[in-house]
Amino acid sequence: MLNLIISILSGLALNIAFPNIELHWFIWIGIIPIFFVLNNSNLLSGFFLGFVYSFVHYFFLIFWVTYTFTIYGNLSWIVAIGILSFLCFALAIFNAIAFFLTSWICRKPYVFLYCTPVFWVTFDYLKSFMFTGLPWEYLAYSQYTNLKLIQIADIFGIYGVTFLIVLVNCFIYLFIIFLLKKDWKGSKIKKEFLIYNFVFIIIIFVCVFFYGNIKISTINIVKNESKHVTASIVQGNINQKDKWKENFQKSTVDKYLDLSLSLINKRAKPDIIVWSETALPFYFLYENKYTPTVIDGIKKINTDFLVGSPSYSHIKDEIKYYNTAFLIDSKGNNRGKYNKVHLVPFGEYVPDFWKNFFPFLHKIVKGTLGDFSPGQPIALDWSKCKLGIQICFELIYPELYRALVKDDAELLISMSNDAWFGTSKAAYQHFSMVIFRAIENRRAIIRSGNTGISGFIDPTGKIIKQTQVGVEAVETETVPIITLKSFYTQYGDVFSIVCVIITFFAVIITIFQVFYLKRNSK
Repeated sequence: MLNLIISILSGLALNIAFPNIELHWFIWIGIIPIFFVLNNSNLLSGFFLGFVYSFVHYFFLIFWVTYTFTIYGNLSWIVAIGILSFLCFALAIFNAIAFFLTSWICRKPYVFLYCTPVFWVTFDYLKSFMFTGLPWEYLAYSQYTNLKLIQIADIFGIYGVTFLIVLVNCFIYLFIIFLLKKDWKGSKIKKEFLIYNFVFIIIIFVCVFFYGNIKISTINIVKNESKHVTASIVQGNINQKDKWKENFQKSTVDKYLDLSLSLINKRAKPDIIVWSETALPFYFLYENKYTPTVIDGIKKINTDFLVGSPSYSHIKDEIKYYNTAFLIDSKGNNRGKYNKVHLVPFGEYVPDFWKNFFPFLHKIVKGTLGDFSPGQPIALDWSKCKLGIQICFELIYPELYRALVKDDAELLISMSNDAWFGTSKAAYQHFSMVIFRAIENRRAIIRSGNTGISGFIDPTGKIIKQTQVGVEAVETETVPIITLKSFYTQYGDVFSIVCVIITFFAVIITIFQVFYLKRNSK
């Protein structure tokens, strides 16, 4: 019972390291309690308690999804909690397997110290794409303001930072049980072991921070030598309940145009104005009622625009709907569009399995005539540079921005509508992840959200400017256009794949050892 209580309380406590509480330092010790539990448990109970720890962590980390299910999905709280629990189950099972492997394979202190971070990275990586994937707020994201530490993301991605966090937790745990004169799985902790590995870990962090300093200085030089563009973001703060009502469409359009018109008298005229995801609650360029109003407004402002709107295509007898970003030039001409690639289950489409077996779970999105269809990951040709656009939750998938930068995108755009989650911590968690996308690909990012957080992030991950949540805002900033491509952009998650390979062989070797020992004991 004590182990169960520790698992529950530890899983709950881990959340204080993440936005918007943000006690960032806690992540470096937050995993230690579960190692005490694993050390005192057999394999099956260790798996179960590791699952409980992770389930509780995710349950409170993403509890905000219940707001969306109940307010906009018209589901009861019981059903909403049930869906949340199912989602947390799917996420926690990956961590539970990692904890199981730690208990099963890591019988020696040195194996525990270095293989536990490998297992954690392996299952975080698998979690990012299996069963549609939901790589939400991994451990590394808690460090989004620790710029010197997280510069290694341009080589290792977020997983390199996660590895360091788990490594430090493992070492501190071993140090604590050494002081308590305890052992790990029957193996004593030697002082020499701790000294050697302490020195080694210190060397790793010296290298990491040295790299961070050098990289920030280097990128700053590149920024100063690069051409720049001036961009503005418009945060309309439209209530999601009203957004798709026909009698509110005109007021929504007027608000976005009025906020944009306020930029005319500004000293630095923007080269482009970015509106949020589905800022226009109608089929822009397809419906004649409000499209001319928007086009006339763009012509009056006389600058290029990136606007969000639903769209559709009619091919033969099939109609497909998209979540779209339109690039409109200062003359009102459509210069290209990006259709969202990675759709949100239950938000923008219902997976076939759920349609067949749980028909009561209709999609949450209002104002569409059918499920959205995915688009293609393409960078848009703008007169100033190539734009890589991501819509809403797409930014949590590192490979999507990476694909756009490989397609020569020189400036990244993040368009979102976090009004779905009210004033919860979802917006803060969402914003923390965009920092890593800038570092991974060494690109500036312009983020425009309906209710916030909007802002500008430079290629070192520095937040140049950001808005508050739940307010109207118009902000302008100059951002660099960079063409160099990072190691991560060119080669992707090499580090994570190496961890997967190590995990695979560790499992195979352990199975062989168990089989061999049993065979020889007969």
